[in-house]
Formats: sequence, structure tokens, C-alpha cells
Amino acid sequence: MADRIMPNSEVAERSVLGAALQSDRAMNEIVETLFKEDFYFAHHAEIFEAIQTLYHSGVKVDLITVREELSKKKKLELVGGTEYLGTLSDGVPSPLNALHYKDIVKQKSILRSLISTSEQIIEQSYAQSDDAEDIVEDAERAILEISKGAQKKDYETLSEVLSESNRILDERKGKMGELIGIPTGFPKLDRLTSGLQRSDLIILAARPGMGKTSLALNIAMNAAKTAGAQVMIFSLEMGSVQLGNRLLASEAGVDSYAIRDGSVYKNKDDVERLAEATSVLSSAPIFINSTSGISINEIKNKCRRKKAKGGLDLVVVDYLQLMDFGGTGKASSRPENRQQEVATLSRMLKQLAMEMDCPVLVLSQLSRGIESRTGHKPMLSDLRESGAIEQDADIVMFIYQKEGNDKEDGSGGDPEDIRRLYIAKHRNGETSEIQVRWVGKYTKFGHYNPEDDVRTLV
Repeated sequence: MADRIMPNSEVAERSVLGAALQSDRAMNEIVETLFKEDFYFAHHAEIFEAIQTLYHSGVKVDLITVREELSKKKKLELVGGTEYLGTLSDGVPSPLNALHYKDIVKQKSILRSLISTSEQIIEQSYAQSDDAEDIVEDAERAILEISKGAQKKDYETLSEVLSESNRILDERKGKMGELIGIPTGFPKLDRLTSGLQRSDLIILAARPGMGKTSLALNIAMNAAKTAGAQVMIFSLEMGSVQLGNRLLASEAGVDSYAIRDGSVYKNKDDVERLAEATSVLSSAPIFINSTSGISINEIKNKCRRKKAKGGLDLVVVDYLQLMDFGGTGKASSRPENRQQEVATLSRMLKQLAMEMDCPVLVLSQLSRGIESRTGHKPMLSDLRESGAIEQDADIVMFIYQKEGNDKEDGSGGDPEDIRRLYIAKHRNGETSEIQVRWVGKYTKFGHYNPEDDVRTLV
């Protein structure tokens, strides 16, 4: 195997570079889709890097500017000198037709990456120094990155970063007043967050019975229905059928207990609403995994597959304390206790949000310390088992109900059907508190306007 020549096409590489020197349109396409590492021949890689540098600097790319750039970096002779640069355009068909060669260069690069990655996997497997689960996780991530053409670059120039920032700003300029993230279906919450943002880790925490699972499902359903968001739900506590029944009750406005015991069929109107809700839910792009004790590596693998297969816009995990750490590679890297384990899980969930480039909504428990305080308003220190959750999260939200013994603002407790959604941490915005309506029999949250005491469902 060592004597074999790696896949390459010298003709395709020459044609790509020649097309870039002849046509701005061809160059734009080539520079935006290829990287230096895609070139097999070192001198071609250096020429491409010079073209790329000029392009991102806003300098006209032609034979003269490329020659000067290479000369400045003392690489002109390394690539064959001015004479070789002059031959690149020879024999190139129409520059636009030469874009076909760009695909050949990319395909050869992908094949080389597959070979290199496969060799690494073989060596890692023979070494047996890592857990099998971790080797599979690393292998799957690497293969999926190759399949997407998403091999990691060593760095990005500031010019590239600013170019992407300006592109995003241009998009938002045409959407002034509109959400820039995934809608939650709760207008007050959306105004505070501008929707759930890509790459954000969002923690939703509450004591048992406050409805955190229901709120997460409401948000997931609203995002899928109103924005067509591709949503992946990992339910570690509840089976998929139970989760489906909750979504049905919420969408249909039917008593969840009546669905569980079958008495829903005694009411004709409820049956009709149930049929309508089933039709709506069946077309919603929501995907459920109810594997008990699923490991973080399994979650990452399933998310990668979903993103590669049909896209991924929102991940929901219910809930953090039930997650299994799974394989950790070397035994020495395993956390010593549960607190450290939860801290590591929190960090890996943030990494998942960044890798998937989508918001990850994670449910979490609160410690019992909250019950000893007046009013029962949660604090960040109430997050159970790890302060690292607070550190990793971009947003931390609490659901709670104000008790009647809270006299700080001169008011009594909340009505039975009112909950408070308290944003205690917001890395990129303000912290605040909103009130929402809770309808337990429908397992659903809705709007509440305390000024005129108007309660509605989402």
C-alpha cells in the first residue's frame, strides 16, 4: 500500500489554476470551494494559496499579481518560476468549462482524505489504547466531515472572518424586525433572544412538576411548524409513545389522561381534534430517539447522521443528569466523580452545538436548595451537580412558580396556572423574566399578559 500513488490529477489542477488566472467568475467559484490542502502537487498548492491571498485582500488576480505575491514570499522559483506560471493557461478550455476540473480536484482530495483517515482508524484499532466506542465515534465524525467536504482548516484569516460577518449582516439587513434564530412560539421569549441562535447551548432547568419537558416539546413543535425546523429530540426519561401522546394532547387541546386511558373516544369533538393533530404532527420534521442512558458519543453520532442526511436545526436533550458518559478513550481520562462527569457532558454538549451549528436545548434538574428560600426563585447556583453547566451555557432559563410568602415586591404568589420563565444568564443579551400560562391537562404552555390578565394557548 505504501508504494501506491495517492489519487491525483495534474491536468485538473493545472486547469483550475489557469481558469482562475483568466476569469474572475471562475476564480470566485474556485476560491470559495477549494482549499490549499485539496491540491496534491506542492507547487500547485503554493500557487493556489497566492491566488487565495490576493482574492481575500481585494487585489486583482492575474499572472502579474500572482507572480509578485509568490516572489514576495520567496516561493516563485519553488513553483517553477514565471515560465511555469505562464504555461498554466495553455490548453485550458473555456474558463467556465474548466470549472468541471474543480470537481475533479475536490474528488481526488476526498479520496486521499479517506485513505489517510482509514489508515489512522486501522492504526488506532490495532493499538487498542482507546475504547471501541470512542474509536467508532472518531471514525464516524472523520468520515462524515470528509463526505461534507468539511475538513478542518488550520486557521481562518481575519479577512475571511470579516467577509463572512458582512455576509451575515447583509442577510439580516433585509430581515430587520424579524427573528434571526429559531422561533420558540413565545413572542416575549423570542423578543428577548431573537430566537434560538445557532451554536448556542441553552439550559432549561426546573424542579420536578414545573413542566420543563412540556415547554421543551412546545418549543420543538412550534419551531417545526412555523419555521420548518428539522428537530432531533433525545428523550432519556420518557418513551417515544409517551412523548407522542404528550405532543398529541398539546396540539389537539385534549386531556392527556384521556389519551392515556382511551376515554378520549367518548367525546366526538375530541376524536376529531385528535385526528387533525395527528395529521399536523405526522408532517412535522421532528425525529425522536428514546434510548435510555444514551451516551454523549451516541448523541453526537446520531446528530451528525441527521445533519448529513436531511439537515439539523434544533437538538433537544431531556435531560442532562440522565445522560451516560460512555466511552472516554483512555481510562485515565474518565471523570473521578459524577460532578466532574456532568461538567464534561456539559462541555461536550456545547461542542455539539458548535459542530452542528444549531441550538442545543438541554433540560436539567435543580437542587433541592431552592425549596428552602423565600419565593422559590431559582439561582444559577441551583443547577444540580455542576457549576460548569452555568459556565458552558449561552442561555440559562428557569421555570418556577412564585410562592405566596414572597413579599419582596409586595405581591402574593402566582395563580395556579401561571409559571415564570426566568432568563438568569444570557451571554449575548439581557436577562429578564416573563410569565406564561400552564395548562397541565394539555401539557401545554401558552401566553399570559399580566396587565390585562389575558391567558391564551400557543
